[in-house]
Amino acid sequence: MSRNPLNPEEVLAEARRRMPETLELLASLVETNSHAENAEGVAACLSLLEPRLRALGLETQVLEIPMPEPREAGSAPFRRHLLACSPEPERGRPTVLMSFHLDTVFPKEHGFQKLVERSAERWRGPGVSDMKGGIVTGLLTLELFKGLGALGLAHWRFLLNTDEELGSPTGMAALRKAAEGVDLALCFEAARPCGGLVVARKGLGAGRFIATGKSGHAGIAHDTGVNAFTSMARAVVAAEALEARFPGLTVSPGGKVAVGPVALNMIPDHAECELEWRFTELAVGEAVLEELGRIAERVGAEAGAPVRFEGSLEAPPMAESARTKAVLEAYVGAARDLGMNIQGVATAGVGDMNHVSRMGALCLDGVGPEGGGFHTENEYLVVDSLARRAAMNVVGLSRYLGEGERA
Repeated sequence: MSRNPLNPEEVLAEARRRMPETLELLASLVETNSHAENAEGVAACLSLLEPRLRALGLETQVLEIPMPEPREAGSAPFRRHLLACSPEPERGRPTVLMSFHLDTVFPKEHGFQKLVERSAERWRGPGVSDMKGGIVTGLLTLELFKGLGALGLAHWRFLLNTDEELGSPTGMAALRKAAEGVDLALCFEAARPCGGLVVARKGLGAGRFIATGKSGHAGIAHDTGVNAFTSMARAVVAAEALEARFPGLTVSPGGKVAVGPVALNMIPDHAECELEWRFTELAVGEAVLEELGRIAERVGAEAGAPVRFEGSLEAPPMAESARTKAVLEAYVGAARDLGMNIQGVATAGVGDMNHVSRMGALCLDGVGPEGGGFHTENEYLVVDSLARRAAMNVVGLSRYLGEGERA
């Protein structure tokens, strides 16, 4: 590689030159259903990607992670994820994780299975940006680095999680293995509006209130019955009121709600309601978990219908730090030199990078292509963003990791 800093326009021109092959691969991936429950489709997509990773000089490893118990009769005992790693670089080079998920939300029985729009500007199809477009953007990024003779810039780990859309029941173990000892983790989810890069994510807690009362006829036994639904509802209202006490907290009841008996003329003796809470600081998430238990105890005592709370913290927050600022500045500068105006954003959404951040790695999310309509039949990809965002990754990473000075 030249000792001169990378010329962003030349990197972009090379990325665009490689677009026909990149788009051919993307079309094959999009039109091969890879819902997590479709093991055959997932395997077919992996077979398309593994040779491309090996051609880059990466060593591939299939990670077979057992399914958690209990599992449905006849279901597969494990899921396969793919981890590709470059040879160890020279001493002192960092380890960079590139994180992707291969699975999509539409099962193979669904009618939305093919590219339904394929113009020069925009493609529409299942998973075209979430995140098969992200996968080919990551591949293109490494291909550009190889063409520049700069793969030795870092030790690369390329992880394809195959059940992220289901909450990573097995993919989380694969992610932890891939993220061990990582210096920088990049998630190739699609960009936020206006091309934004995600520098912080809220943490997540989830649980449910369960109330127990005393049933009876709603008219005749109204004075002797104890309404579990009312008790649960008071707990839910008190839980929402916690938002006023903790900055950045949101509490959202909903999900599965159950009441019984279901007859309107019967006082319900059982009621339960799920809820989640999101927070910017781990201490707040932990404090809310304790408060929800206290609310259940207090409301149950006041209403005469005992309430208990069952819950846990599902994901820690991905917090912005001084280290985040340095990598963000490198990316923002690279994007500007490529004619893009982007910035770092915080989101209330939770992703795999929440867990990687907890392991000590610096994380940057949303470095994939531009698109929208995720999880709907209107999911689309801005085609040229594949080349632009790959070039941004190459130039931004080169600057952040100091390749321009060391090459």
